[in-house]
Amino acid sequence: MPTSLVCNSLDILFPVITRIVNISLSTSYFPSDWKKAILKPLLKKVGADSAEYTNLRLVSNLQFISKVNERAVFDQLYVHMTISLMKQVMKQQTDLEGSKRIFDFLSQMALPVAVFISDRHRSIVKWIRECRKDTSHYYDIWHVAKSITKKLLKASKEKGCEVIRYWIPGIKKHLYWCATSTKAGFEALILAKWMSFLRHVANKHSDHPNALYKECNHGQLARRKWIKIGTNLTRYEFFSYYIYSGLYDKKS
Repeated sequence: MPTSLVCNSLDILFPVITRIVNISLSTSYFPSDWKKAILKPLLKKVGADSAEYTNLRLVSNLQFISKVNERAVFDQLYVHMTISLMKQVMKQQTDLEGSKRIFDFLSQMALPVAVFISDRHRSIVKWIRECRKDTSHYYDIWHVAKSITKKLLKASKEKGCEVIRYWIPGIKKHLYWCATSTKAGFEALILAKWMSFLRHVANKHSDHPNALYKECNHGQLARRKWIKIGTNLTRYEFFSYYIYSGLYDKKS
């Protein structure tokens, strides 16, 4: 269809073209005829011999509607990707800038910040480590639990490691207990309690290797889906890795 004809009849064709494009996008269907092009040979130079193939240049013309559909897809994807990227950048900048303003406001009020709790925002972690060395920075328990849960869910999808999913609720409760049952400043004890869970899932509740926490604090337990050390080596290795790395963010 000639472009001039489309432009002159746009008020009539626009609703029809819009409906065709919307149906194509909503059904994820791109007709095969739209992929076919009309090849038209044109002379490279005026007056050249048209019988000589070397004097011709092939011009490929796709159907008008296929080009419109392609442009509609491009525009929507471009806008979506641009907005998503801007949101990510703005969120990182906003969180860091908000933290800086909080510190500045409290400094103006002569109120030092001894302890600061936030999510695992890398920019904030770096800024406090380099610029606020007098402030102790801790991660919020909810965000740590969320990170560990994601890692364990990933591990549970490995062949033979499905049982890990069974232990996720207990792991989250154990994480909260480790943090809330220990006084501030005793990070080593928190870690000892946390690592004891590796023996707990193997049904070993005493004689833990860390002298700070030698025995589990619970009473008699009902039967569980224990992960035995050795017999289910793959499961236990995966479990050990994610439990051990759960409290550490290597990229922070």
